[in-house]
Parts: sequence; structure tokens; C-alpha cells
Amino acid sequence: MLHKTRGIVLQSIKYSESSNILKIYTEAFGLKSYIIRGLRKSKSRTKASLFQHLSLLELVVYDKDKKDIQNIKEVRPAYIFRDIPFNINKSSIILFMNELINKSIREEESNPEMFEFIYGSIVRLDKLAQGEFNFHLVFIILFTKYLGFYPMHFGKQDFPFLDLQEGLFQKSRPSHSDFLSGENSSFIRQILVNGFEIADQLEIPARNRKEMLNSMLQYYRLHLPDFSPMKSPAVLHSVFH
Repeated sequence: MLHKTRGIVLQSIKYSESSNILKIYTEAFGLKSYIIRGLRKSKSRTKASLFQHLSLLELVVYDKDKKDIQNIKEVRPAYIFRDIPFNINKSSIILFMNELINKSIREEESNPEMFEFIYGSIVRLDKLAQGEFNFHLVFIILFTKYLGFYPMHFGKQDFPFLDLQEGLFQKSRPSHSDFLSGENSSFIRQILVNGFEIADQLEIPARNRKEMLNSMLQYYRLHLPDFSPMKSPAVLHSVFH
């Protein structure tokens, strides 16, 4: 049976001389694998460039029960990037977001709210005129809402300690070492309260950005089984310096 759906490309792997296996997060079905045939043939109407990291697509796909790899009947861009491919900062952030999403999402079922958040975040990054240096921090923090471990009590100013194990802000210092306080905790609180609207306004020193990112990655490791180490943060750190 044929279905129309939007999709976000997470991975494209060469399968044969002219075919690729695509890992796509779809609006209608969640995480799915598809085969695209004839991709590298000279007369192919579909170009490989259509399936770059986090490309946004309009798809017509087959969906058959108990089939691991589905087929694509039609594909076209849902949104064409204007700035990301030509902006080293933004393309590095896309690399980070892509790796984070790949390591975080396992569900093969529709989650419209999560899909809309990821889709909208990608478009927002492409259109962002300035201040992209904090974007990856805002994304990794807000993404927790859709993964099920969004920090609690962030609206209480007298709760200064972010307990990474419990996923909440507390009044007193936790008995373990997995927590944040001071500047970094305050920055995260501001992001939780204001979201992307504050991304280009927060003046976060490079050292703090790195510390906050490392802390959030630890937060993910504590709450997501099998969350393996990421390579892209090192790329971000290099580019932003």
C-alpha cells in the first residue's frame, strides 16, 4: 500500500553499484529503512545529493508488514537548504544533530511531535541569520522533552543544582558527582525557559559551551541505554575555535 509522508534523512549507505539503503525518520511511521535503486546510474532522475545528512524530503513509499526494508516510489525535496551547505558552522552543527538523533531514536512508530521538533529545528538553523554558536546546545537540551527525560523544576530559581541522574533541579547539592551548578546550570535553565528564542542572545564563553555539552552528553548516557560516545563534538569544538 502506498503512503505519503515527510521524512528526515539520517543515513545513506551504499548497497550495490547503483543502490543505497536509507535510514529515514518519517512523520507517518517513525524510523524506517528504505532502498533507493538506480541512484548512481547516469540517467537517474534522483540525485545522491538529495540524501545528505538531515535532508528534508517528501516521500511516496510502500509500507508492508514484517518487511525490514521498504521501497520508495517517489521522492522530492520538502525544503531546500539555502545556507547550511555553504556555512561551516551550520554544517558542523548538522553533523552533530544527525549523530545525536541517530544514537537517540530507536522507535519504529509515528511520533508527530518529535518529528515536528526535529524538522522545525533544521529549518530554523538554515534560516538563522546569526548566533548559531549556541544552537547545538539548545537542540540537545530541548530534544530531551521528546525522548522522555526533560529536566524538571527548572522554573524554580531557588533550585540551583541540576541533578543529572534524577533529571531535575534541586535545592541542595546531590550526594553524587553527576550534577551542575553555577553558571552552567543557570545557562541551561535559561534555555529550558526560553528555548530557541534565546539561542542568538546568550553570551556563553567557549569553555562553558564545551562543559555544558559534555554534561548534556553525560545526561544522555545516564538516561538512554546503549548511548555510545559521539565523534562530532570534537569537530564542533575545533570549528568554533
